[in-house]
Amino acid sequence: LGVPPETWVRTRTAVQAAGEGLRQIHRVHVPESVADGAGWGVLPAGAGLLQALADLGQRTEVHERVRVAMPLPAEVEALGMREGVPLLVATRLICGSTTRPRLAVEETRLAGDQWEAAYRL
Repeated sequence: LGVPPETWVRTRTAVQAAGEGLRQIHRVHVPESVADGAGWGVLPAGAGLLQALADLGQRTEVHERVRVAMPLPAEVEALGMREGVPLLVATRLICGSTTRPRLAVEETRLAGDQWEAAYRL
């Protein structure tokens, strides 16, 4: 997020099911000042986060990075993965146009043998 080390950050973590056996770990990190300023008791996630920021009049720009990583044992268990299967990790940096340019970071972790990334260019 690019915030000073002493800055409080709210984090929402959820294991989400997307069908029979398909799961993902989704995390959202938002600086406390952004969450408090928006009046969010519970952090919105996914498209809901972008819509919530738009509802506040915040223009956003999203930068996404996709990479492969080996899972931790807790992630293997949470996602019901087979041993040795890599993760597909999508990280979104959500920036704004105000003095607080970094508004949130979203990270989604998926079993690499069950998902694929597809982009329109």
